[in-house]
Amino acid sequence: DKLGNPQVTIDNILVIGPGSNDNYGAQGIALGGSNADISYNSFSRNYNSGSPDYGVDGAAIEVFGSKNATIHHNKSMNDLIFSELGNGATGTIVHHNVVYSSLGAAGGINIHGAGAYGRVTGTKVVNNSMVLTAKDSVVFVADGGAGCELKNNVLSAAISYTENPIDEAGNVWAISGWQGVNSTNAANSKGVAKTSTTTGAAGLVSPATGDFRLTPKSAAINRAVPTSVA
Repeated sequence: DKLGNPQVTIDNILVIGPGSNDNYGAQGIALGGSNADISYNSFSRNYNSGSPDYGVDGAAIEVFGSKNATIHHNKSMNDLIFSELGNGATGTIVHHNVVYSSLGAAGGINIHGAGAYGRVTGTKVVNNSMVLTAKDSVVFVADGGAGCELKNNVLSAAISYTENPIDEAGNVWAISGWQGVNSTNAANSKGVAKTSTTTGAAGLVSPATGDFRLTPKSAAINRAVPTSVA
């Protein structure tokens, strides 16, 4: 199944269940099933602050138990999270998407591992640009047990972290606070790979206005490494 060409998706509707941990909503797309292609869409303001369980909730694309989904060439502007992956989702490929958010507690990619919302496996996040400006924003999270290939991205926010080392390389990390990502390609799997950088700005023209082109001196230029994504 394919959704694109293009769609503009705005959703601030929150569904509140009778118990705990059962709110959901403010989602551009809630993705289940198999072999979906989500491409060339624009997402904006998928956010709701009235969740009794979570306070705030929302995502452009919620990947919940799907298999072999491909998410590519989408734009997300001021969504709470670009994509949260959970409930045993497998084989998700996220590539060539652009993301900007100034919302408090905004997130880029959140991959659940062991626990109530996991375990997510086989995720590939390649060639994306994500800029989050809030002081509590988290551009990338991989919980324990969540495997991921993370390469050739421009990632800017306050925080990023992984609970276990992942296959990380070729990224520009513009992290203003805690950089807690560990790469299997780094010495002793501590810190990011040598092909990545943690210094300097994101090097994008104007993400807030939707211009994600690289500036002439961007650290992303000539930094890319080979990936398993065609």
